[in-house]
Order: sequence, then structure tokens, then C-alpha cells
Amino acid sequence: MDKEYAKFFSEKKAYVERVRGLLNDESEVEKFLEFISKPLPLTVRANTLKITPEALVKRFEKKEWTVRQEQFYSHAFTVIDSHETAVGNSSEHFLGYFYVQEIVSMLPALVLKPEKNSFVLDLCAAPGSKTTQLSQLMENSGLIVANDVRIDRMRALVTNSQRCGCMNVLFTRNAGQAFFRKLKEQYFDCVLVDAPCSGESMFRKSWKYLQNWHESEIRNFSELQYSIAVSGLNSLKENGKMIYSTCTLSPEENEAVVQKLLDNFDIKLKKISIKNFKTRQGITEFRDLRFSEEVKNCCRVYPHDNDTGAFFMALIEKK
Repeated sequence: MDKEYAKFFSEKKAYVERVRGLLNDESEVEKFLEFISKPLPLTVRANTLKITPEALVKRFEKKEWTVRQEQFYSHAFTVIDSHETAVGNSSEHFLGYFYVQEIVSMLPALVLKPEKNSFVLDLCAAPGSKTTQLSQLMENSGLIVANDVRIDRMRALVTNSQRCGCMNVLFTRNAGQAFFRKLKEQYFDCVLVDAPCSGESMFRKSWKYLQNWHESEIRNFSELQYSIAVSGLNSLKENGKMIYSTCTLSPEENEAVVQKLLDNFDIKLKKISIKNFKTRQGITEFRDLRFSEEVKNCCRVYPHDNDTGAFFMALIEKK
């Protein structure tokens, strides 16, 4: 581990103690901290609305880029070497042939698996990585309502959707927790709630996110996340599916939110498994928190398991 990070972790004891509470194995804690102090691999998703993965690989080869196609998802590639070319400045990126997207960010849409011609709500959609992937999976059919609250993020959402050729997307600007109050109807077959969170995945992007991390912020996020999830669940049709996800590992923002949904709604948690990708089940206790056995059906992704960011998902079925 980098000496700067080692020194920092020795000072950021509250964070390290939380990791210990999740993993309960000192050697694994060390491995976790080692990976979370490393930069994320650069990964992209082939946009099959415009190009096949095979044709994209040929373009990579022509540029003499070294890439690895990921086993869990044939549209996902890790860019090992782009010969000092900024991937985002390539013609293929501007043409919308691929989308620069983290591996864990690709998981919710894959697990949700919306059918063609379905109605889908992406409640916290900006900047559009999951919206464009949903459109790709639906082959530009049906309707995706892509909602976000901040105008600056909305601009990125619209731009990215247009660049990727997504023609089945309707954009709305509302606070996620207020969306259903305006909709007033159980309209959607599928809902994706990728909620704002304390963002442990961001630690691998910049050290400043780890420096600015404070345990006190977690409770505020948890309350906001629950209110947004309720809005998404209320917008969902009976027998519909909803993904609740965060890019953090805090149980207060993950299992605790899901448990509160279980306590207040007639829902079922579906077990999540992703072939050729390591996930771990949800936890049933953390410090003074206790959760039902059903919460084990949730899915946790630790950075050192697949060399990714941190992530959490719950697949919810509305009865």
C-alpha cells in the first residue's frame, strides 16, 4: 500500500473500524484497504445501439489499444493500454460507440433486465450511464423516464443519451422523493433507484473523497435514500421489479433502507447472482443493527473481490 494511504488509514480510524465490522478478518481488511487505495481500472461499455462488440474490438485493434473483454458481460471492456490517448477524446467515444463506465455501474441494469417495450423509470439518472445501458438492453423500444433533480447533471444526462442514440428516453427534472407525488400512478414495469450515497466507490477516483468522508453524514443519506426508494416503489406496478443500489458499503444506507421497505411494504427480495462475477450476500447485523434473514438476498460487491468500486444492490419485487 502507498505510504501516504497507510498513514491516512492509521489516522482515519473510524473508517477502518467500520471495514473491520463488515469483514471480520484482519488479512481481508488489509486487502480491502490496499485495493481501495488504488486507482480504478478504466472500463468501457460497447453501445450496441450503434456498434457490435466485435466491430468495436476491431476498432480498438486498429488503434493498437490493449483491451480485455470481461467474462461477466460481453459488452464490457477493460482498457489496459490506450497508448497515452485519452479514451474520452477518441472518435469512437464522440460517435457514441462506447460509454466510459465503471464495472459496478453496469450491474443494476443487467440485474433489472427490462423487457423490450416495457416502461422503465430511472429515478436518479444523471449523468446517464445506466439510462443509456437500459436503452441499449431494451433495443430503443418502450419508454424510459430518466429523472434527476440538478440542472447541471441533467445537461450531461441529455447529452450522453443523445450521443448514444437513445431514442426511447423522456427526461424529467424532479426531486426523487417527490416524483410519485407528481405522478400519482403506479405506472412502471421496472424502476431503478441508484440512490445518492456516501460514495465509497469514489475513494478509488480521488483521495479527496476519502479525506472528506465523515461517519456523521451516513445517517442523513439513509433518510434521503429511504424517501427516494419509497417514491420509486410507489411508482411501480404490482408484480413489477425495482433495483435499489448504492456505491457504498454502509449498512445504514443499504440493508437498513431495504429492511425499512420490507417492514412497510408488501414486497419480496429476489436473490441476485451474476455469472463470472463475485458478489456476497447482504449482512444481517452490524453493530447495534439487526436485519431479517431475507436481507441476505441482497448483493454486496467489495473492491478487492473483482478490482472494482464498492457497490450494493437489492432486487425488489412488488407483490
